[in-house]
Amino acid sequence: MKFNQKFPNAEIDFEPKDLLIFKSANVYPCEVCKEKTSWVSMSFETHVCSEECLDALWKEYNVMNKPLFCECCGKSIAELRKEIEEDGIPRFEGSKQLKCGKHYLTERGDVESTSIYMDYCSDCGSKLEYEDYKLIYESHPWGSTTATETLIGGYRCHACGFETEV
Repeated sequence: MKFNQKFPNAEIDFEPKDLLIFKSANVYPCEVCKEKTSWVSMSFETHVCSEECLDALWKEYNVMNKPLFCECCGKSIAELRKEIEEDGIPRFEGSKQLKCGKHYLTERGDVESTSIYMDYCSDCGSKLEYEDYKLIYESHPWGSTTATETLIGGYRCHACGFETEV
């Protein structure tokens, strides 16, 4: 539905709840269909005229940002999906989610892992090296001294240059 139809009395800077859009004073072509609109997506920082066009932007974003390889084992997501579909069992009784080993297929069709490890690049599948990780050091009081905790804030793959943050 067009935002002008959905919000016919909207004034400039009006922000409907839960859509992350606002009505601008400027009119430009919609990023998707090129129809002139004053509605702007705050997520994409571009003009968008309708829920359908906003959904199209999100679908394109999700396709472009889906991992190609699993970060815990380095296997291709396509291979894991096929393996789970062929050999998977329900994750728990009555569930539509299938699991195979530490991987499972969500109802949306995404392959997820129960592992918390990030050992492989999700873009090229290369084993990450210590220098690839973006480390964060946090200090916490511990008795009369402090303890330092090392956290992984993301990585930049040495093999392909892919960069991500957690």
